[in-house]
Amino acid sequence: MALYCAFHRPISVFEYQEEGRGKVIFRNISLYALPPKPLHKEWVGIKRIAKVRRWGYKKAGQYFEETAYYALSRPIQRAHQAADAIQGHWGIENELHWLKDVIIGEDDMSYKSKNAIIMIAYLNNLLLNIIRAGGHKPNSDFFSNYANKVDKMISLFQNKDPKT
Repeated sequence: MALYCAFHRPISVFEYQEEGRGKVIFRNISLYALPPKPLHKEWVGIKRIAKVRRWGYKKAGQYFEETAYYALSRPIQRAHQAADAIQGHWGIENELHWLKDVIIGEDDMSYKSKNAIIMIAYLNNLLLNIIRAGGHKPNSDFFSNYANKVDKMISLFQNKDPKT
């Protein structure tokens, strides 16, 4: 992707600055259109490439600079749309992984069987979906409230308030 971007002009460019939580981040998003025929056999369905340059200062004034490339399956025309899609994707990813890593402790689990790892991941996803479908927020308070309380857990499946 880097090579393709180096030899082609973007169809759209968008740049913005973000400040907060002791950080200042600049982003430059360049959006590239791909030819109708895939460049590589594994690139079927990829319509655009987004090149994202990030630079700025993290907490404590530490400077950073990085470039990332994203394969997009939609033929969007504007770089700001790519920026919104990428930010939205990472927001969801970060929230989900934080929940699974910090609250559920999935990274600390050690299983030797690949099937066991897959099943635990499926069960964790199922659990999070059930919690959300019941209108609850999956956080540490929720888990401590429901831990070892089978009747309360069953009420999640029934989608009714456990107090009634």
